[in-house]
Amino acid sequence: MLHKVLQSYIIEMSWYYNAENGNLVIDEREARRVFIMKKSFPYGTVLKIQREFSLEDIFSRLKQIRNLGMNTVVIWPSAFWWEDRSLPYYPFNTGREILKYAETLGLKIIMELSGQITSLEYAPDSIMKEEYYAITDEGHKDNQTWYFGYLNYNHPEVKMLIHKNFTEAASNYMGYSSLYGYDIWNETMFSSQDKYTLQLFREWLKKRYKSIEMLNQVWDRAYYDWSQVEFTKWMWASVMPVVDYNRFKKENIGILLKEWSDIIKEVDPDHPVIADNIHSMITDEGQYHRPHDDWNTAENVDEYGISFYPKNVPPFMSPDLRCEVFTAVHSAAKTGRFWVSELQSHCQAMFTPISAVYPHELRWWNWEAISRGAKGIVYWMWEPFIKGLQTFGRGLVDHRGNYTERAREAESIKRIIDSHSEEFYNYMPVKPKAAILYDKMNHDFVRAYTVNYKGYISESIYTDSINGLFKCLWEQNIPVKFITAEDISEGRADSAVLTSLILD
Repeated sequence: MLHKVLQSYIIEMSWYYNAENGNLVIDEREARRVFIMKKSFPYGTVLKIQREFSLEDIFSRLKQIRNLGMNTVVIWPSAFWWEDRSLPYYPFNTGREILKYAETLGLKIIMELSGQITSLEYAPDSIMKEEYYAITDEGHKDNQTWYFGYLNYNHPEVKMLIHKNFTEAASNYMGYSSLYGYDIWNETMFSSQDKYTLQLFREWLKKRYKSIEMLNQVWDRAYYDWSQVEFTKWMWASVMPVVDYNRFKKENIGILLKEWSDIIKEVDPDHPVIADNIHSMITDEGQYHRPHDDWNTAENVDEYGISFYPKNVPPFMSPDLRCEVFTAVHSAAKTGRFWVSELQSHCQAMFTPISAVYPHELRWWNWEAISRGAKGIVYWMWEPFIKGLQTFGRGLVDHRGNYTERAREAESIKRIIDSHSEEFYNYMPVKPKAAILYDKMNHDFVRAYTVNYKGYISESIYTDSINGLFKCLWEQNIPVKFITAEDISEGRADSAVLTSLILD
């Protein structure tokens, strides 16, 4: 293992280690390969590893991806519980072999540690307990949804499971030069009304309001001790209990991301951690209850990404809305650069042909993303699903592994990127001429307030008004960015500020 770690570090310094005789030699081809990888725009796909795949099957797919011109692959899952338990590095042998083979191809690998199927990750069924499930608003364990689930991430034992899995994954994978980094949470989502989360909520309120008297004033309640605070939907006297709870849920995501990032950094401080949301909190009201916070997520990881599905569900995203998504995530990212960690590659499933993706659409989406700050593009996914709710959905190749017209378009896009590699690698959007204020608290307030008035007023009235303002500027080709109330209060607003609807 030490040999592999040293070899990795030597290669990263543009030297080549001759493993046969133990000598250090300068190898210009290897040095150039590493330099090009470091300066190349990351462009690739997600490879979902199926338990039916042999290593030869996986290697064949990686080679096919590389032959298409791609340089980056996201591997999911990153733990392989179906492996032979007698192998020395179980359940990470497959991942180690993938990284080793990727080195020979010049591919960079992102290991996805947490997607949306916990039984394939840090909580295999053999170690699950009833108490690990999140708790719904009604007090039931949250394991009856038909699409995907998540666990109670505030439960002490679940935290221990994640710590163990992340630590072992990083320990096994950090020594390979093909490793780019770790996606520690794909499409963040968490909500639970259990005793551990309630205690965290009380602590959050105490920090926010300082005294129980101030909480009583804002919530219009009569508590005399923090232990009396419970989860509640009561809003007749004040909407703030629900507003605060929704704000807390977003910040809970950030707390968890910081914990998970620290786990990786303790073992491997040299590779970046990534987390992803779906679209943007400003543009996707359908994801409000996950919950999503672009700024909070970006703040607690090294690199921020999004899933982007403009043709999943009608009505499909208009060009201005697509550009608004990318502008929003660019505004939230710490450096302005972000990943499109999942770019829609085809229809959602075999029974939703209306969501089919055409080659010219891939070209539009790539240029829209890159022009607004994308630092890498990853297609979801390489090949169609062979089981589950999205069977025969997605995929740049067909179900036999043959290149499709979309794959060829992806190849064509990559050739253009390669012809101006350094420019794409370093590109930043043009400086904005105006800023649109997005007030997180206002958004939460509107969502809480409109619950009782559905049919009279849209719950998305706040973000709809922001979209209207953005569209006006977009049609006039006026570059903008989004800023938050915190940006203004902390003096980070350096453009003319526009806002569309202020209710508080």
